[in-house]
Amino acid sequence: MNKFFSTVLILFAATVGVNAQQQNNNLHQCLTDFYYERAIAANPEYKIEMDRMNEQIKAMANAHFKTTGTVYIIPVVFHVFHQNGKENISRDQILDQIRILNEDFRKIAGTPGGSSTNPLAVDTEIEFRLANIDPNGNCFDGINRVFDTNGLGNNADDQIKSLVSTLWRGGKYFNVYVVSNIKDTDNNPNTTILGYAQFPNAGSTITRGVVIRSDYIGTIGTSSKVKGGRVLTHEVGHCFGLYHPFQGGCFGGDQVDDTPPVSGANSGACTPSKNSCNNDSPDLPDMLENYMDYTDGGCQNIFTIGQKNRMNSMISTYYPNLVSPSNLTATGVQNYTIPAATNAPPVTQDFEASTANNFSLSNGWSIENLTGNAYGWRVTDSAKFNGNKSIYIPSYGHPTSLTRSTYNIYSPPLNLSLMPSAYFNFTVSAAQRITTLSDSLRVFVSTDCGKSWTALFKAGANVISNNGVVATSVFVPTSKSQWKTFSLDLANFRTSNVRIRVEFFYYRGNNLYLDDLNISSNLATGIQQSELVSGVSLYPNPATQSAQVNFTMPNKQSVQVELTNMMGQQFGTLDLGELAQGEHSFTTNQLHQGALPEGVYLVKILAGGRQHVLKLIISR
Repeated sequence: MNKFFSTVLILFAATVGVNAQQQNNNLHQCLTDFYYERAIAANPEYKIEMDRMNEQIKAMANAHFKTTGTVYIIPVVFHVFHQNGKENISRDQILDQIRILNEDFRKIAGTPGGSSTNPLAVDTEIEFRLANIDPNGNCFDGINRVFDTNGLGNNADDQIKSLVSTLWRGGKYFNVYVVSNIKDTDNNPNTTILGYAQFPNAGSTITRGVVIRSDYIGTIGTSSKVKGGRVLTHEVGHCFGLYHPFQGGCFGGDQVDDTPPVSGANSGACTPSKNSCNNDSPDLPDMLENYMDYTDGGCQNIFTIGQKNRMNSMISTYYPNLVSPSNLTATGVQNYTIPAATNAPPVTQDFEASTANNFSLSNGWSIENLTGNAYGWRVTDSAKFNGNKSIYIPSYGHPTSLTRSTYNIYSPPLNLSLMPSAYFNFTVSAAQRITTLSDSLRVFVSTDCGKSWTALFKAGANVISNNGVVATSVFVPTSKSQWKTFSLDLANFRTSNVRIRVEFFYYRGNNLYLDDLNISSNLATGIQQSELVSGVSLYPNPATQSAQVNFTMPNKQSVQVELTNMMGQQFGTLDLGELAQGEHSFTTNQLHQGALPEGVYLVKILAGGRQHVLKLIISR
């Protein structure tokens, strides 16, 4: 609704209309207005600038300054603040949120965001993509995970942004700060704030972006389903200059001509024909389905023509660098190809250059201790295979509450494309605490900058340790006979940008030590490469629905199986666990439930870092 907006905004959470759900939970959607009010209290010139900006943007929007068909692409980074709880949401949940943003802002047909039949509903021509390049020019998956040592994300306000380097906040990226909980400005412990944003001219460039609860990201994983992933849609609207349609009530204004006036925030499901204001002409019902109101996600499905023009004008005025062609290339969201790594093997990590009890590594290797450093990987001089140091996990001292926690070591990006052969070699020493519980060590490989990982190796402490060592006290290896060396074949991963991830999976075991990690063209000295499975057969082939695979294990190893089509599309995986020496079998319907479409498939058996591939034909 177009009314001159001159009154100082009040904390809208005090005026939000409540439905039965909100009466029970005191659920308030956002604090954007509060942070705007605080900004103009600290700097009254923001209010003058806002009034000037509204007049300028109105003129630009009315002039339809941008050519239809020109899409603004927004490079996005999610900063996930966590203490290794459920707030450390998955990449899949974040990708689900990106999907929803694009369905809503692009009005994609066949999706909830494209479902509106209102003639005012429009494709805003704003599109969101996860950044592929970090501020230092390295390839990146668009997610910056920050271990929240002091728990600021448990009661977050704008201070949470200061935990992220200004390299991220200089205008190259649209930043989404994902937290466990948001501070209620009234200090009411029964109030739930879902998110808030910064208007484009109400504060510094380095504080722009959205702060949002982790359980309102997307619609899968830990997400609350009631808002349908549209809390972020709403907050991004604020970042691009949209007000609430109920701003100032019936006689206020959201600076948009084609949104009817609304007396107060609507919530819950859509109520047909609700009309809270009668001062507009023609007298139109509340636009309950507008993303900038507070109705549930299943109700919302519209940005109007006026809102589109306002957002596009705001982006042109306040975010010109963000959407510039040079920045889209710099952030890897346009014309992007995975860069070739500059590191070429041999590449080693023997931990000799690191300080004991330290958590940083040399030569581009890095540690990720998701539960904090107290229980994660650390360099030690109390045990080694060669030299004076190794790295270890103090698993014996882990509290049981951290069962199933993971800890990672990452190699630098590696260029293996010119190598005739490549192996990842490492030496490990481990022990079980009791025979019924066993931690495990896993190795993964990525060829797309860490966006996806392929399992290469998995073994429990009972397999890793020589002779199945069980130690009921803290385990520290005292001789080379307590170490075992592995060589994993990287023949299938010889591309120009490869990373190795070594993952420790805690399951209430004993300490585990690693030494002499290296990637080279040679097997580790004195070690024979793991034998391939033998005696492999698949029948019937062709098959009408399912086939049986028989094979023989030359020794005790972990085995995984993958089923893909000839284009690489995955149809299923199967973890057979640690198999003893001898004959084994499985059926392909264990990988894929139901009938496979007719075609040619590949059954890949992974064991000991090597892969055996069978061709399966489905024909009826």
